[in-house]
Amino acid sequence: MSWIKEQKEKERPESIKALYEGLVLEHGFNGSYKSVLRYVRRRSAPPAIRPIRRVETEPGTQSQVDWLTTRVYVEQLGGSVKLNAFLMALSYCRMWSVIWSVKMDMLSWISCHNQAFSFLGGITKTVRIDNLKTGVAKGSGT
Repeated sequence: MSWIKEQKEKERPESIKALYEGLVLEHGFNGSYKSVLRYVRRRSAPPAIRPIRRVETEPGTQSQVDWLTTRVYVEQLGGSVKLNAFLMALSYCRMWSVIWSVKMDMLSWISCHNQAFSFLGGITKTVRIDNLKTGVAKGSGT
């Protein structure tokens, strides 16, 4: 019940799937996902309807990029290290590439773009980025 109350206070609540996975991993829950889903739905109001906007693009028009930082084990780098994954996806077909980088500076940013474009077989007309420090000088809305 406390999980349901916590979710009401959040702007974007966690998924019930995340709750189920947490129950299984942390508490050894052996019930089904459907049982958790039914439990939560009976005790909470239906979610507000959120609009979904579908954006379709022509081939070669747009790619989307972002960084992801994670710890991975790389024997050549001495074991567990923090690495950055540069992710690029083509908007038209969702084909994607991941380029691993030790740094997240401007030189790595440009190098990762070049490698991703090479892997994907060309350069798109535009590249849509999130508010990344290496990609924008000033965030939107500020």
